Amino acid sequence: INAEYGASLAHAMSSRTAWTRMLATKPRAWILLQEDEELATSGLTRQLGLFDLIMIGIGGTVGTGVFALAGYIAREDAGPAVMVSWAVAAFGCTVNGFAYMELSSLVPSSGSVYAYSYHALGEVFAVVAAWCLTLEYGVSGAAVARAWGTKLVYWIQDLADSGSAGSWLDLKYCSVVAGAIQGVCVVLLLCGTSFGKLFVNTMTAIKIGLILFMTVAAFTHFDAGNLSPFIPPEHGVSGVLTGGTAAFFGFIGFDEVCCLAGEAKNPTQTMPRAVVGTIVGTAVLSVAASLALVGMIQYDLIDPDAGFASGFKSLDWNAIAHITQAGEITTLPIVVFIAFLAQPRLLFAMANDGLAPSIFGRVDKDGNLFWGTLISGAVLTAIATCVPFDHLNDMVSAGVLISFSICNCCLLTLRCKPSSPQLFPALLWAFIAATGVTAFSWQQCITDSSMLDNIPLMIVAHLFAAVSICLLIALWRYCPQSPAVDGTLFRSPWVPLLPGVAIFFNWFLIAQLTVTGLLLISGWILLAVLSYFVYGYNHSLSDQFLRLHEESSVMSSTLNSRLSDNPAVDTDLYRAPVRQAGWMYQTRSRSTSRSTTKSVPVENLQHNKLSDPLKVDGDDNQLLPHSV
Repeated sequence: INAEYGASLAHAMSSRTAWTRMLATKPRAWILLQEDEELATSGLTRQLGLFDLIMIGIGGTVGTGVFALAGYIAREDAGPAVMVSWAVAAFGCTVNGFAYMELSSLVPSSGSVYAYSYHALGEVFAVVAAWCLTLEYGVSGAAVARAWGTKLVYWIQDLADSGSAGSWLDLKYCSVVAGAIQGVCVVLLLCGTSFGKLFVNTMTAIKIGLILFMTVAAFTHFDAGNLSPFIPPEHGVSGVLTGGTAAFFGFIGFDEVCCLAGEAKNPTQTMPRAVVGTIVGTAVLSVAASLALVGMIQYDLIDPDAGFASGFKSLDWNAIAHITQAGEITTLPIVVFIAFLAQPRLLFAMANDGLAPSIFGRVDKDGNLFWGTLISGAVLTAIATCVPFDHLNDMVSAGVLISFSICNCCLLTLRCKPSSPQLFPALLWAFIAATGVTAFSWQQCITDSSMLDNIPLMIVAHLFAAVSICLLIALWRYCPQSPAVDGTLFRSPWVPLLPGVAIFFNWFLIAQLTVTGLLLISGWILLAVLSYFVYGYNHSLSDQFLRLHEESSVMSSTLNSRLSDNPAVDTDLYRAPVRQAGWMYQTRSRSTSRSTTKSVPVENLQHNKLSDPLKVDGDDNQLLPHSV
């Protein structure tokens, strides 16, 4: 039996093609065991409840949206229709949120879209997703640092009553203070500083209190006349949509919530509710604050770098303006720190999967990701110092939208591909291409109404819109959906309609970006793919996944017969070994509790080693899972 098994496995390994390797996926059970093992060996526990997750989600974004974006979008993009821009972004997050709710329930992993992509689409898509998450985490923190630096200099000039005081601290392509605050956050993380949930909840409560204070104060001087014209002629509808794209920067919190699934209590039930709570809470606060701002002051008088402060100052409410500025300058650095906190962890996960250099997986004697923090922190400090906020905002928004689309593709793949392994991929990628052409074609018409008379453009727009609809119907008609893995898990309604609408909507908002923004995000995605072929392709651990699948098929009858006497055991766990080396085995003391989920190396999962499915001879690192 062993000889036949070994020959079969060797043949499968040798027959792998480049395309097969690029699309290698990580089994769900493997991901779940990695999460459980990390919790067990790092001493962490599932202690985040629904309230904690919502506070983390809102706290990570709502300050950024109101403090840094409300005035910017009102002045530069949408005018009084800024709340429509926020509503557009909220709608997009809602339709995309259904995919996150199902996937965060099905695969409660700290990797978020990176883990979903690796499980559903393949490792090359996981790398692209990881680079998009880098925009959401590290680069968004650098953008907030840049906004913080501008606000700090504005306050210095206000206090000094001089328009030039301290201006050298925040030049367009060299912001000393932005680089300094980003560097401070890096140093704090290098020292092992961490914030508990009580601190995060407290800071979030302070930010929400400050936003409510500013909103109520602005509403006391609300003038409906300031809302006319509601959509300024110089901006038009396209400006409102561009503002909606920028507003996505203020909705990345629910994705950060998904990264905490591994530490959430009852994640299969809690995560969907936390996603909804984060989206609703952020939308309500952002729309209310934006309405108050444009009602208090004419949109063309708003300073894009200091929205509420400039409005209060124009009314000679200097005390309130100073309170607002002090609150913004005090709370925004926390957003920078929390945003950067996830970046070394993401690189650590990639390094453990072989998709990033091993230096990012090294941990010092105190358990800190020293080199990953230092290298990524140095790069992000340079970005915060040298790249203007508007460029960073475009890239972050585009990265968020692309990661949203990848998430919806993961949902469709997990639902439809098992029953239609050949037809589904062709229909899906054709649908993505058709909706992209449709979105960019119609965007030209919205930007310039004279393009409605351009016959070739209108033919292309209508033709590809019809093709997109037909492909969506084909996905529904010819690709039956898989049944639910567990009846207790959240399951998104209206599939494939909702994911299809979300993908088109994301394309449409990406089409609103400037040419510079489109070039930047295209170059970023190209770098992601290039990094995979330069390093990840030759170093990934996808061979282990193939061996896992092959061994599962060879041993399926043996496992089924051996586990038939234990119906309560989740047999998926036996097909999911986790990595056998890493910082947790070297620097952490391992628990010997029988409630701890442990794993067995692939090479030991052979037919003759399974005389007892709940026991494997060997050392402590070679145990099958005990939890049932």
